Amino acid sequence: MNNTVIHLYASFLANIKQPDIERLGQYVSEDIHFRDPFNDCVGLDQFRAVLSDMFIHLESFQFQITDYSFSEEQQIGYLHWNMAAKSKHLRNKDLDIQGVSQVTFNSEGKVTAHFDYWDAASGLYEKIPIINFILKKIRKRISST
Repeated sequence: MNNTVIHLYASFLANIKQPDIERLGQYVSEDIHFRDPFNDCVGLDQFRAVLSDMFIHLESFQFQITDYSFSEEQQIGYLHWNMAAKSKHLRNKDLDIQGVSQVTFNSEGKVTAHFDYWDAASGLYEKIPIINFILKKIRKRISST
């Protein structure tokens, strides 16, 4: 297997719209394990639910893959991405999140694990006034400067 699988998956994610969630099974296995700072689920239906929820709570959603790599030996790929959106729960505040996804493939070229890594504090929590205040205080106390 070559890096075509990561390219196809990256292209699917970069262009995903709500109706595309039904085609997710073309790219991921039935027992996919998905994890991000807020979700940890196993199974295609659970992953579909996470993606569907994202479209419910976010507006002006844009997902851009900025780079990707793939290890043929380990069958693991890495996606570097930016996500921009407006959060309906945060009075349409802009979200601009940068992250990395570690994606593991099976011998059929389907994703068996998709783990997202991104900074929830700066990406989301700082948009909530009272939590932002607390985070600033914590950072000030533990900062080396």
